[in-house]
Amino acid sequence: MLLQSHRDEILLLPALPKAWRHGRVSGLRARGGFEVEIGWQDGQLIEAVLHATEDGLCTIRSESPLVINREEGDALMVNFIGGSVYSFKAESGTRYLVRCANTDFAIPSISK
Repeated sequence: MLLQSHRDEILLLPALPKAWRHGRVSGLRARGGFEVEIGWQDGQLIEAVLHATEDGLCTIRSESPLVINREEGDALMVNFIGGSVYSFKAESGTRYLVRCANTDFAIPSISK
């Protein structure tokens, strides 16, 4: 499973098949009005882009520490709720870049 969205939370790569070590996917839809692109390497999230199609709260649960910014680089207030949950106010038409903070390697950015 590449994406799960329930209980008002988005989970990126919650059950990635072991055979899919490296890859990218786009065109996924998450509840709350988000179009999602995901890139991964060695079975771990590298980055994702969430495009908000409506205003609202975006909550992401991740086992790895994340860095979340607007794709344009503008400042973004992200709340770390604890455990592994991040939350921010999403604005319709805005793209958000989500990167794993623990990556020692990089793949070409999927941001546009």
